Amino acid sequence: MSNSIRCDVCKSVYHQHCTSLSVEVFAALTNIISQAGWVCRQYRTQFDGLKVALAKTNEELADMRTSLAYVIVEVNKLKNVPCIQPPGNTAPVQNERTDRSPEHSSDRSRIRILRIFFIFKI
Repeated sequence: MSNSIRCDVCKSVYHQHCTSLSVEVFAALTNIISQAGWVCRQYRTQFDGLKVALAKTNEELADMRTSLAYVIVEVNKLKNVPCIQPPGNTAPVQNERTDRSPEHSSDRSRIRILRIFFIFKI
């Protein structure tokens, strides 16, 4: 039986009493360490923190993807609003009929939602 083990991450060598493992567990570990590996307490703690940070980042990324999909749908809806091009004017103007339709007030609401989204999310 070896009286020490090496951390696979930091490469430091630890004796049984320094690992806080019981004598029996330490003996069993020394028999399988070449196949299983071992990481000291300091790096296990850091890995746990990294796992939490990664999970939080993945959750935020999923939220951003959902928000982006919503924005894309809303932009595509706004692209389908009928517009007219007055002669001599370079900017399209919304058709007056569309301006009075209930659909148009819905489009204005979408524009407000998008503005609010961009103000607070970006």
